[in-house]
Amino acid sequence: MIAEYVDEASPFQVDKLFDFLRAGAVRAYVSPVTISEVIYVASRMYSEAGVQDANREALELVRWLLALPGVELETIGREVAVLAGELRKKFKMALSDIYVIAVGMHRQATPLFLKRETEMAPYENELRKLGVAFWEEICQQF
Repeated sequence: MIAEYVDEASPFQVDKLFDFLRAGAVRAYVSPVTISEVIYVASRMYSEAGVQDANREALELVRWLLALPGVELETIGREVAVLAGELRKKFKMALSDIYVIAVGMHRQATPLFLKRETEMAPYENELRKLGVAFWEEICQQF
């Protein structure tokens, strides 16, 4: 979702969510794994767009994100790490996505993804039972 914020041509209207985060009207718990993924993806996107110092821009994006009133960096303790390991055994998905779910479950918050990725399709019912939501489905509620 964070990378979609960088993509001005994105059809997903993620700016709505970031407006709420900026106002502190909603909370988002972000793991260090997600931050690492954001740096990687955003740097690549900026580089492909011809931005001169893509890495600096990616780091600035992370600094901006973590400064939003509605965003909290969630430390990964034993409980979250074990939960992520158990989820990874069950769901053949990217580890960064597994951590989104684990942190959401740990915080009793909604693990939110932009859209259902292909690798999630076989597990959709189970993921929804864990509280997973997809922005493309709920964005009109905001």
